[in-house]
Amino acid sequence: MLFLGLGDRWRVVVRAKGEWSGARSLRRPRSESRAANKQRLSNLPSLLIGGLGADLVNGGGDDDLLIAGWTLFDQNIAALEAISREWSSSRDYQTRILNLTDGSGSPERLNGLFFLVLGETVFDDEEVDRLIGASDIDWFFLDLEDDIAPGVMPSEVLNNEL
Repeated sequence: MLFLGLGDRWRVVVRAKGEWSGARSLRRPRSESRAANKQRLSNLPSLLIGGLGADLVNGGGDDDLLIAGWTLFDQNIAALEAISREWSSSRDYQTRILNLTDGSGSPERLNGLFFLVLGETVFDDEEVDRLIGASDIDWFFLDLEDDIAPGVMPSEVLNNEL
């Protein structure tokens, strides 16, 4: 599942029975909009991108890829779907990260030529964001000085630091 923060809306792409649905947009609750806060809780392997503004991104259960800021691919649903397919694949954690960072994890990666590299394709939004991965093992992209990620386990990767 993919959640992309766009202003006061979430763009959602859902994978069901191995197929990706088209993007649809969900409006955030009014009280959440006033707080300039996006929040999404998912119990499926998810790619969650906070986008611009101060965000609370809560991954919930399962392996999540949480991005505090924005990506070069935020307007490219095909790229985001490819990244999400690789992230939700059955490969082990480190192989998925290698595939998504530089393609070196396995030759049959599902993300094609779309990679997540801090400062090249993943960027900070200069706001204070809070990322919560909850259970399972997650991958976090955040500003280590300004953003908050409570409960990060030693086995979890921050940014591109394997």
